[in-house]
Amino acid sequence: MRTDVQELIEVFHRLHRKEYEEKAYSDHKMNEARTLLILKSAQPEGMMVRDLSNLLRVSSPFVTQLLNSMEESGLIFRNKNDQDRRSVHITLTEKGMKDAENIERHIHKFYEGLADRLGEEDSRQLAKLMNLAMDYFEEKMFK
Repeated sequence: MRTDVQELIEVFHRLHRKEYEEKAYSDHKMNEARTLLILKSAQPEGMMVRDLSNLLRVSSPFVTQLLNSMEESGLIFRNKNDQDRRSVHITLTEKGMKDAENIERHIHKFYEGLADRLGEEDSRQLAKLMNLAMDYFEEKMFK
């Protein structure tokens, strides 16, 4: 295998491992943190489970288990439609909103540190290359 391809594979493996570390953001696991951020952007009306499942790229049963845990922790609220019992919108509680805001601050601080370390020119180059890589992934993998 070519060295440049092997280096790319190793970098993306490192990124993937970091994504699944026990507590990626603040006091929340990765999927919980992502869910909080997605739901924050969907406030005040909230989001249906299937839409959340699509955005997270996981199955509805997985999202249901995740939401059960988040509801027990007081992070989310299920709003049931009286006319259609199958229609449930998930919204953040006050605690969930506060945690989502803390996660956003944590992420911002993390990337500020990266930008400081890389400097302006390398930060712009990294952003450009990552956008090209994501365009490729979306084209090839996420259709």
